Amino acid sequence: MLLLAAALAVLAVACSDDDGGGTTTSAEVSSTTEEETTTTATEAASRSVTVTLTADSIEVPEEIGAGVVEVTVEVEAGVEGFEGSEVDFTKVTEGTTEEELQDAMTSAVEAGPIPDYIEANAGVVVDGPPSAVTLEPGSYFVWIENPGAFPIDDVSDDTSSDGTTDDTSSDGTTDDTSSDGTTDDTSSDGTTTDDTSSDGTTDDTSSDGTTDDTSSDGTTDDTSSEDAVGPTLLVAETTVSGEEEGELPETDGTIISTDHEFEVDVEAGDTYTFTNEGPDELHHVQLFDFADLDPAVVEENLPEFLAAAEEGTPPPDAFDGIDLQSAFIGGSGVFSPGLSGTFSVPLESGNTYAAVCFVSDRAGGPPHAIGHDMFEVFQVS
Repeated sequence: MLLLAAALAVLAVACSDDDGGGTTTSAEVSSTTEEETTTTATEAASRSVTVTLTADSIEVPEEIGAGVVEVTVEVEAGVEGFEGSEVDFTKVTEGTTEEELQDAMTSAVEAGPIPDYIEANAGVVVDGPPSAVTLEPGSYFVWIENPGAFPIDDVSDDTSSDGTTDDTSSDGTTDDTSSDGTTDDTSSDGTTTDDTSSDGTTDDTSSDGTTDDTSSDGTTDDTSSEDAVGPTLLVAETTVSGEEEGELPETDGTIISTDHEFEVDVEAGDTYTFTNEGPDELHHVQLFDFADLDPAVVEENLPEFLAAAEEGTPPPDAFDGIDLQSAFIGGSGVFSPGLSGTFSVPLESGNTYAAVCFVSDRAGGPPHAIGHDMFEVFQVS
């Protein structure tokens, strides 16, 4: 493409000479070509994005090119807990806050409505090779649910190098234990001392029987009146800009979702394309491997199998020895209508699989697999 640009520049010089106009020097041609090279390189870099996950943060570039974007997810060395998680690129109305994003995701987890300020979404699963996704221009939060990841070699301040706590002496007794085996708060006659007042109550107990750590409404100082609900998110902001460019790479097949059905066209392999054609709802595809079970048997029993998993009851007899977790092999991120992405799972020739969607409608309600029987059973030839 750069050679074509240079050729056009030379052609422009010839035309200018024929018209008697000004000439363009070779230095100017070189300068123009260098600028085009720099611009093209910048655009290419902006569509190849690395998302870095640490124990307490998510890091992304401040600006990303619109269109097809290759996303690589890297987890900081020594950090665990992100396996199988999803990094989401969520387009929001300009001015939306992180608190509003948190509220929206809490609502989604509780099968409630998704607010209008959540405009679009494209998801990437942490495990596996880089994924390609389509992103529209706009303001984005890039986020992941924080599973409480922590460095493997993290040791608390109260633990010494030999594995004992700072309150434990070398002979195995705590610092609060005297040589005769009694604690410092216990006198020689076995009664407690400093923490007990003359009326028999401890110093932490007020005259009305409540402890100092208990407020007038009955809650302790360390407990709020309402327990926190919903996922805790690691969030970063970015802007997706420019013309939408690029094409998704070739894969081993496609899975297309509509409201509320799947169309599956795949062959044996390990990389696939998911496209949400909507027109209204968010979808993803989650894949379950039923090995050599007859597809007709899987189709007949799958609704009961999914309901049993949700309710915590035994699976149907046809699925004896199979549970949802052991059958699950992976899937795509969550995508808005009109968006696509690649994902990696192993599909073997001859096996029976089920494509399932567990996302709820934007208005709220049960997962699509439960409320709309959104699943497709297929066999790989």
